Amino acid sequence: GYIYTSTDSGGTWTTQTASGARYWYGIASSADGVKLAAAAFTYGGYISTSVNSGVAWSTNSNSSGSRAWNSIASSADGVKLAAVVGNGYIYTSTDSGVTWGTQSDSSGSRDWRSITSSSDGTKLAAVAYGGYIYTSTDSGASWTQETSAGSRNWQSISSASDGGKIAAAVDSGYIYTFTPDTTAPTITNVSSDKTNGTYTVGEVIDIDVTFSEAVTSTGNVTVTLETGATDRTCTFTVTSASTGTCNYT
Repeated sequence: GYIYTSTDSGGTWTTQTASGARYWYGIASSADGVKLAAAAFTYGGYISTSVNSGVAWSTNSNSSGSRAWNSIASSADGVKLAAVVGNGYIYTSTDSGVTWGTQSDSSGSRDWRSITSSSDGTKLAAVAYGGYIYTSTDSGASWTQETSAGSRNWQSISSASDGGKIAAAVDSGYIYTFTPDTTAPTITNVSSDKTNGTYTVGEVIDIDVTFSEAVTSTGNVTVTLETGATDRTCTFTVTSASTGTCNYT
């Protein structure tokens, strides 16, 4: 079918035939309703954008590609866009849909069904059918799997303008509400079972690091030690734990 627009809160509707008849699955709007972005499902499905409230449309076929687009979200100014593909990846744009980047490394290929954005486009939340809710606080560059709501047949998701409150719906299930933890974890304590003193070469000194909450490191955590004229370091990794230990010799 076509895209339809209304300028009187849904009282009357206009068929925007310039968009073409397609399998339209999702549409997003800037806060003023001027910039629109629509996503079409497979069979020649592309992302199309409009800068005049839907009167004229541009199809960004070269950048976004023909995919099984399921949902699209927009920042309030219409500049930052995010779209999801069923059994594919999450894609983001920072130029109103002219060019697109694949967020494949952090979000992964999943049966993405819906995505939502904060008004500034920095906080995103997406749901996967038969999977979890995922959130991002850096416009989609990295993603966190939110396991507290469980793995479900998620179908749709929406967020507050600041991204602080999220609501998601499950196919043949319930509606869930969620408040993401946006406070970065901190180091609350660094300790050792060894007292200050002099130790022989090769003797192992355990350094225990305590975090304010369970964390997972994406690489080595480095601890700098005061060892006299030349400071030394030791490293460790941590997975879903609030403490980590490095061994200095």
